[in-house]
Order: sequence, then C-alpha cells, then structure tokens
Amino acid sequence: MQYDYRLNSMSNNDVLRGDANVHDEALGLYSQIIIGRWVHKVLSLIQHDSRKLMNLNNAKPPTCRKNRHFAGQQSVAIEEIKGTDGRESDFDNDFYPLQDRLRSRWLGVASARLSGKELPPVEVINMGGTYYVQDGHHRISVARALGEQFIDAEVINLDC
Repeated sequence: MQYDYRLNSMSNNDVLRGDANVHDEALGLYSQIIIGRWVHKVLSLIQHDSRKLMNLNNAKPPTCRKNRHFAGQQSVAIEEIKGTDGRESDFDNDFYPLQDRLRSRWLGVASARLSGKELPPVEVINMGGTYYVQDGHHRISVARALGEQFIDAEVINLDC
C-alpha cells in the first residue's frame, strides 16, 4: 500500500499546527540534516571511513537460504537499522538523504510527523540482529532527525 505524505494531502483536521509553521519547521530540520550530512562526510574522508548504507544482497552469505518468516510488528532500535534492500545510493549509513530528488518526499514525511499524523510502520528484514529497510527509508531518516531511538516496524526474519 502506498501512502501520500505530501503536506498538501493532509486535511485541516489532521494538522495540529498551522501548515506554514509545520512546513517551516520541516525545512529547518532538513537544513540541519544536510549540514550534518556534510560534516559526517568530511569526517569520514579524514578518517577513511565508509558512509555507505549496507546492501542486504551483499551482506547475505552465499549459502544463505531464502528462509523468511514474518515476525510481526515490533519496536526496533533505529541504531540497529544498518542497511537497505536496494536503496544504498539514496541514503548514507546515518540515513541522511544523498540525492536532491529526495527532498520533497522527506519534507512531506517530516511535515506529516510534525503535525502529529500517525505514519505506518516501516518494513525491515532482520538478518542476525542487523536490520535492513525494505520500505520506510524517509520515515527512518525523519525519526533519526527528530532524535527518536525506536521506530515501529513490520519485521521479517531471514534465517541464513
């Protein structure tokens, strides 16, 4: 199911604060994470540390069977979400957006969150205690920017 997080898709009843205030706050938050992204990028260059988000396909051992089972909805520590199932070029390992084309969607998700709108759980794959995002990269990025430590997730366990 696709969800529309654009600010203009919310009704007046969904917005707890004025649209302009929420949008301005989302813009300020986005500016902060872009500055943080550049600071972390410079530090990683100095320290020769990779900022790449791990890709699930590269992390699976060659002998891994595709034995997946649904583990239900859980609260997952955001710091345990270290990878992706296909979007490693869109976000770094701290879920800072890497592409300008992600800005509009990020602002929409942030505006929805800041206005108090409940968002659906993210979808993650748990492989050995490390979580890889299937759906919800923007929601994780916004949650991290807001300083949240946990996020609701529908979890699929991958046994290797």
